[in-house]
Amino acid sequence: MDEEMQYHSEESAVTYDWAKKIVRLAMYAVVFLAPLLFLPQALPVWFGKQTVVYMLVGLAFIGWLVDFLANGSLSYRKSFLNVMFLLLLAVLLLSTLLSGNVTQGLWGVDSTGEKFSSFLVFVLAYFLLAAVSDGKSSVTLSSLLFGSSLLLGLMTLFQMMGYKMFSGVYASTTDFNPIGTANSLAVFYGLISTVGIGVLAHFKDFKEALEHRFGSIFYWLVLAATAVMLLNLFLIVNFKAVWIGLGAAMMVLVSLSVRVSGRDSRGGGIARFGGISFYLPLIVLVLSILLYFSSFQQNFMDSMTGGAESTTRWSLRFPAEVSPSFRATFDIGRQVLSQDLFFGSGPGTFINDYSLYRDKSLNFDRIFWSVKFFHGSALAPTMLATTGLLGIIVFLLALLVAIGTILKNTLTSKSGEPLRFGIAAAVVFGVLMWFLYPPTFTTSLFVFLLIGVFAALAGPDEGGILSFGKRTVAVSSSSMMFIGSLVAIFFIVGSISGVYYSFQKYLAESYFTAGMNIINTTTDFDGAIAEFKNAYSIDPRDDKYLRLQSQVNLVKLRAVINALLSNPTQENLQLFDNTFVQSYEAARQARDLNPFEVSNWSLIGAICETVIPIPPRQRCSEKFLTDTYETAIKYDPISPQVYLDAGRGWLLAADILQVRINQSKDAEEQKKFQQDRVSALNNAITFLTKSADLKPDFASAHFLSAQVRVRQNDLKGAIKKLEDTQSVAPDDVGVLFQLGFLYYQDQDLQKAQLAFERAVQFNTNYSNARYFLGLIYDQQGNKPAALDQFLKIGVLNPDNQEVKLIVDNLSNNRPALASIVPPLPAPEKRQTPPVQDVVQ
Repeated sequence: MDEEMQYHSEESAVTYDWAKKIVRLAMYAVVFLAPLLFLPQALPVWFGKQTVVYMLVGLAFIGWLVDFLANGSLSYRKSFLNVMFLLLLAVLLLSTLLSGNVTQGLWGVDSTGEKFSSFLVFVLAYFLLAAVSDGKSSVTLSSLLFGSSLLLGLMTLFQMMGYKMFSGVYASTTDFNPIGTANSLAVFYGLISTVGIGVLAHFKDFKEALEHRFGSIFYWLVLAATAVMLLNLFLIVNFKAVWIGLGAAMMVLVSLSVRVSGRDSRGGGIARFGGISFYLPLIVLVLSILLYFSSFQQNFMDSMTGGAESTTRWSLRFPAEVSPSFRATFDIGRQVLSQDLFFGSGPGTFINDYSLYRDKSLNFDRIFWSVKFFHGSALAPTMLATTGLLGIIVFLLALLVAIGTILKNTLTSKSGEPLRFGIAAAVVFGVLMWFLYPPTFTTSLFVFLLIGVFAALAGPDEGGILSFGKRTVAVSSSSMMFIGSLVAIFFIVGSISGVYYSFQKYLAESYFTAGMNIINTTTDFDGAIAEFKNAYSIDPRDDKYLRLQSQVNLVKLRAVINALLSNPTQENLQLFDNTFVQSYEAARQARDLNPFEVSNWSLIGAICETVIPIPPRQRCSEKFLTDTYETAIKYDPISPQVYLDAGRGWLLAADILQVRINQSKDAEEQKKFQQDRVSALNNAITFLTKSADLKPDFASAHFLSAQVRVRQNDLKGAIKKLEDTQSVAPDDVGVLFQLGFLYYQDQDLQKAQLAFERAVQFNTNYSNARYFLGLIYDQQGNKPAALDQFLKIGVLNPDNQEVKLIVDNLSNNRPALASIVPPLPAPEKRQTPPVQDVVQ
């Protein structure tokens, strides 16, 4: 033949079955194992599943390429959807490479399946499953899918009932499952049960299943799995988004049933189905609507477990999930687009976008003001920020093409496989959930797998732009075979590298998890550092391994400093130097790897803040310290904590300058130091004021502001200024606390008492206000009132040893601070507030 490449039908292609069997078996393993698998050696436990899926899909892709090298031909499903998926991958890759944080967006732990590597694996899974499967293998695929889902459904059902079905310390809670949170599990069950309802509604047309010797068993398998998943959906915490998605999917099934059943079978259409094809999805649709608008589900389960007011009620078994709202996510995306219109910030970088652009009003939330989110309200709005305008447009077009292709093929196919109906509805469900809820890796994977199964059902003669057709490309010329072999070998090497790195990444995470376990259960700091070093040696591109090394070394450094100050031997000095260098260098390397992570900058500042006061040598100048903290503000400008850090750094610089003033004998030098000190105190006030403005009830900011005022020798003036402020904002708890604290320092205990009492009145969990109020009561001789304050503080700070000692002192009629001050400095003279404000 003259042509270099020829297209042949599936029947005419010469195949080497062993390579295709590898592909098929690997993909079957993905379908069966993905819902069930979790490996507890690395946290999060589902990361092991992600790793195994990466490796299996990589193995399947290598097998597909080896089949080409052995046979000289490639079989695949031809569709315009392939082009859209390739275009989406290209945009994601460009967005990742242009993000400035390639490692974070390219590979690694991916809870929502939004990184480039995850999408690459999803698309390959779709492509390969479609390429090696056909209508005859649909029974096997369906059996694996529903068999795995049935096992998962039964195990999670018993787990929720209190029977431990999963091993490992991390699997002890009732809501544990291999998918993710309870709501994530509900989304997965909604996706797969939709397929089951479609199959059951049209089962009598499932020719392959009916002719199979295990056809009846297969029917009962689908029925049992679907029933168990729907039962789980009812028992799981009432998640409204699932009922919306399930209702939409049932509307698609009902519409398809009406459309197909109404066609004249004499005209070549699909034969009329029985009534169940219409009434089954209709019943589920009605139930979804009722459960969405009513609270019957939750009320029923609560009543079965002690009643709505019981501490053992069902709804308490599932922790509440928190994520940014759609509006907040969209607003963050809009601000990101103003900086990078076409490609966004890069996949997997939403946490950086959240730090930069979240709403300042979130600082007023007493629980979640310091929480950072790795994703937005759902996949689609998150991608607006992370992949830019081009990314979201291509993503939406790919979804439209996928839905259009699936619905078109379902309506026009001359063979009405029930899987077509179930998958069509399930894909609509999955796509809708991408707009309503942050997906999990497993759920997103199965949306692509279902599309692959749907494509496999298409015949070799199906054509058109919105269709799937079986194609085999045979290479007949030696030159084209040479080029094709080079390309195939290149992809094989790349796939092997990807599989290897996936394993290495999991191994690194295993060492990291072991280090975290040591920290949480022992005081073996050296053992934990060794594990983190092992993780870093395997994967030197992840800054968290370095950051944890630095943090543990910082804890050691503080202990070494205490030993050095009490016993300044050469040995302790050398230990101090070594520990400081190890902590600082690890933090610096982490910062260089990921400068967008604000905690890397804050950690360097904390290290320098720790060592600056140490004689005879000072590490990290005060200018370096303040510059580091001020740089951190660039990456988290909405956080009151970074402004607090900067203010504290300037306050420390002022204290160092005061020491130099006291030590200097030169008048000019003293004058220069004094000017610098005044400037440092003014800078401290500027940053602390900004911190308090962002979060008015931030006790630490007010506490340090009062310390600065004292150092400025302007206690009366500071009190007068705050009194004026309080008259304008009488209900501002931050102003009340700072005013009470200044009164306390000025020994005006009566006014301090009134200010702290008002602060506690407006915020009953303001622990620091209660702390000083309790001290005032104690100094007034009112020990019962003082004890009451510290008992309440103890509830909010159960691990605070100082509070426990104060409670013991007061209970035994001793002064509150007996055996505490000294050796510790008085509470009003400390650098940080005495207790943490744990608020509700």
